[in-house]
Amino acid sequence: LEQIESPAALALQFLILTVARTHEVLGMRRTEWDPASTLWQVPRERMKARVPHRVPLSTEATALLRLRLSGHNQDWVFPGQRRDRPLSNMSMLNLMRRHFPKLSATPHGFRTTFRVWASERNAFDPQAVEFCLAHRLPDRAQAAYLRTDLLDKRRAIMQSWADFALSFNARNPRKGLTN
Repeated sequence: LEQIESPAALALQFLILTVARTHEVLGMRRTEWDPASTLWQVPRERMKARVPHRVPLSTEATALLRLRLSGHNQDWVFPGQRRDRPLSNMSMLNLMRRHFPKLSATPHGFRTTFRVWASERNAFDPQAVEFCLAHRLPDRAQAAYLRTDLLDKRRAIMQSWADFALSFNARNPRKGLTN
């Protein structure tokens, strides 16, 4: 994926690193990223649960954003063919089908991969993992008393996820994101 030079490939890499939903990534605007705190603040209008979501960015996700935003001056982080629109909702799926035809997966499936990885390979706080995915807690009473989004725990989880996800590039690990 890192060898493919296209906005859709960068968007898919960012989606994988942040475990965000497709429309959240494609709708991202420059103003949502705070480079100083390495946070992406997704407004409530684009969130499934209709609550704002803070996404702690790994070193690699931050590097990808710096690379992407240095390449253009448009409002959309992942602009489409028309200046007033982001990439198409199908751009990442089409890229996967074209370049990885034997892979039976969708962009959204990386969220499932993350959830399984977090459960099976690590002893992460389960609530923090759910918050990484922007899920609400199922127990209303528990949610009423938990007045934090566990940002520091999520920051560590997201960096660990990036380390894991990028470990599969055996020829030249992290080439595209850190150079």
